[in-house]
Amino acid sequence: MEIYGEIVGLIDLSSGMYGKNSLQIDNFEVFEKGKGIGSNIIDKVLKQCQKNDIYLYVNSKKSKAFWESHKFKAINDGTGTEIHRYMHDSKVQEDWSD
Repeated sequence: MEIYGEIVGLIDLSSGMYGKNSLQIDNFEVFEKGKGIGSNIIDKVLKQCQKNDIYLYVNSKKSKAFWESHKFKAINDGTGTEIHRYMHDSKVQEDWSD
């Protein structure tokens, strides 16, 4: 993402790993944290990808808090590992451990 010609963040997405309408955030990096840039990027992604459920693995408590503040929910990925999922519709967010 660019602001005034300067790259301020990067996001890499892949599709289809968790179903035909799924996206996974493989990498997300904001170069200047604490300025709302990351939230701005995620808000735009969520708006542009309204037909997709979005998944990602978090790597720290701070990262987990960030994603959960954007309504991503932690679920079991079926292997006992936590993955975060954002669903645009009102489907119940269940884990895959059942």
